[in-house]
Parts: sequence; C-alpha cells; structure tokens
Amino acid sequence: MPRGLGQTSGLAAIVAAIAQQEGFNTTGTVANRNNNPGNLIASPWTQSQPGYAGQDASGFAIFATPQDGQNALAALVQNYASKGDSISQMMAAWAPASQAGNDPTLYAQNVANAAGVSPDTPVADAISGGTMAAGFLPLPDLSSFSISDTLGLSGVPDWVTWLGLGLGAFALYKLWPR
Repeated sequence: MPRGLGQTSGLAAIVAAIAQQEGFNTTGTVANRNNNPGNLIASPWTQSQPGYAGQDASGFAIFATPQDGQNALAALVQNYASKGDSISQMMAAWAPASQAGNDPTLYAQNVANAAGVSPDTPVADAISGGTMAAGFLPLPDLSSFSISDTLGLSGVPDWVTWLGLGLGAFALYKLWPR
C-alpha cells in the first residue's frame, strides 16, 4: 500500500511508530525517563551503542540523550532488516506476547501502518520504501492485448493494423497543410 502525502517514509516512520507505541512522548514513562524510545533492554549490544549510560532497576537501557536512544533504536531496526525479518517477526521478538501487556500483532499493525506497508513486509523493504516506489501503480498485463480487437478489427493481425496506423499517420503528416 503506497504512503500518503506527508507520511514519513522508511526507517524514520518505523522508529517514530515504535517510540509512540512505547510511550516515549509521554512524560514519566520508562521510555521517556531513560531517553530510550524503543524501551530497549540493557544487553551487551545496547552497552556497545554510543551514549549508553547504564540500566534502570527493571533492566531497561538508559541513554545519555534522546538522540542516543533513537540512534540505538534505529540501529536495532536495521539489524532486524539485515536478518530478513518481516515487521510481524520483528515485533513478536521486540514485544513478545508472553510479557504482560504486549500485543505483538497490534504492535506490528501500528508500525506497518506508519510505514505504509503490511505487517508481512520485510523490514528491509519497509525501510527502503518497499519493492515498488510509493505512488506508482503496477503496469497492467498486456500479454493478451490486441490493437486489432480494440479497434473492432477482429481477425486482422496486429502487425497489419499497426502498419495501417503508421502509414495513415505518415500520410497525414505529409499531406496536412502547413
């Protein structure tokens, strides 16, 4: 599904949707307090990210600035992309149903909607804008198209019709008064 006018594309849309889902823009939430828009769990990977500043009592990473947290979130999304995961697979790992309050299906749908794709879309395609540029429609299948049939000349081979159209256009060009 193509993105609408004014809709953020790619990685920025995915990061913003995850941050919104995690409550980053709400004062007092863990994501907001920890400058961690993705609510990333502290791990050796998060510790290796620029701006990592520790972890809270619940095990969530703390980043020095919101930008550091956003950069770590974007890097993690890109990791899922490089593994070939779909948005649904990424969100099932990110927010597993086994943890209270998580609905990975709804989460995946919200992230996919923000990116203008379906939840089954590979993260890499969502980041790059999909397999087809947004706003372009697929070309129709013209394998069974017949110019002769379209012009009501059933039974006439298409090459004869195209030749006749070409000769007619040429004659008009040569004979048309200038």
